[in-house]
Amino acid sequence: MKQIRTLGIVLVLVQLADIALHVATGQFEPMRVVASLVLAVWALSAGRANLAAGWGALAVYLGLNALFLLQNGVTNPEQGGALRVTLFVLVLISTALTILIQRRKR
Repeated sequence: MKQIRTLGIVLVLVQLADIALHVATGQFEPMRVVASLVLAVWALSAGRANLAAGWGALAVYLGLNALFLLQNGVTNPEQGGALRVTLFVLVLISTALTILIQRRKR
């Protein structure tokens, strides 16, 4: 249980860093922020929430990020058309942490 709590805290910190990064760079993207908040809220209750809630939160998170990419593309015009590497890294880390939490709950 302690390991789940630690992973949950790390996941919340990743989501807060993602949101802070959006604000700090003047690239506030509401859809991505909502996705991060969904995952953070779930992570705060990961020890108590059932497995279905975790998979549901991850599906919403991934779905919103995929929708963002469909609407805005995989490159960022505000950064000279560079690939959205930070987005992909943060989504990968967040997904991995969520899966680790879910596996520990079995």
